[in-house]
Amino acid sequence: MSLAGPMVIRQRFQRTLASLLCLVSGLFAADCRTRPPLHLDAADHWHSLQHQAQSRRFLVHKPESWRPGQPIWYVLHGGGGKPENMIQLTEGRINLLADQHGILVVYPAGIHGWNDGRTFADDRERYKIDDTGFIQAIQEWLVDNYQAGSAPVFAAGISNGGFMAQRLACEMPAIRAVASVTATLSVELKPICKPKRPVGVLFINGTADPLVPYNGGFVTVKIIRTRQRGQILSTDQSIDFWRDQNRCTQKTAAMPIPDLDPDDGTTASHTIWSRCQAGATVELIAVQNGGHTWPGGWQYLPESMIGKTSRDFRASDMILKFFSKYL
Repeated sequence: MSLAGPMVIRQRFQRTLASLLCLVSGLFAADCRTRPPLHLDAADHWHSLQHQAQSRRFLVHKPESWRPGQPIWYVLHGGGGKPENMIQLTEGRINLLADQHGILVVYPAGIHGWNDGRTFADDRERYKIDDTGFIQAIQEWLVDNYQAGSAPVFAAGISNGGFMAQRLACEMPAIRAVASVTATLSVELKPICKPKRPVGVLFINGTADPLVPYNGGFVTVKIIRTRQRGQILSTDQSIDFWRDQNRCTQKTAAMPIPDLDPDDGTTASHTIWSRCQAGATVELIAVQNGGHTWPGGWQYLPESMIGKTSRDFRASDMILKFFSKYL
């Protein structure tokens, strides 16, 4: 056998191992696949603050057009990720929309992820971290440094970040609305979720998500051995919870989203529960055959591992449209 044979085998093994480690670590960790270019410019600033005796970092994208009183978005990365990953996952779309509409975007950095309310045996240290308190501390920092006290506040995230957005909806009074992508409400968070006012909620979930089951159960990673990452409600059960919380009385029929890319293997529909208290709505964009992905964003791992990315719409744009109802 030539030396080329073992070398090729070793390279393939290294690429496979890198992908597996990326997924096991919680998605969106460094070096998962070739990334879209990361463009940080004069609008982007790193900051830090002390919380629970730790230095916690966050990235702020502050467009020139933003003024005190205009919206603030918290954008939450997936488990094991970092703020830059969300800019790359969305292919810079959220920052572009922020520049166009005068939105202050805040990308907090979790500690290997977020304490979103789920519990699982192999990550007990995470339960000691007060991430709601950390994001509340960022908000207070923004009030002190950016005069942001009157700004409407929103949160969006994917996977672990989407579950954390649900926790913020439950616990952070300043939040007007949240958007959770590839996430629902965890079984453990439901009984203690007591928001002080109605909160708008949007779910964008794929029906074929191989990690976060659309129909509920356990978040599961199947690599070498099966690892369960907490029990969750189904998408429908999560909607029912927020519909009841917001006392919504009307449901629109699911409206199909135009199938702009028939080759992506997905279709999508949009359902709205309305006539809720304080003008809140509960909304679902269901991506038929969609995976653990950000629609319109970067396919960060192969379909065989995370499923399909819809190209029929951009999640970033749909989230902006949803949040705009609360301004």
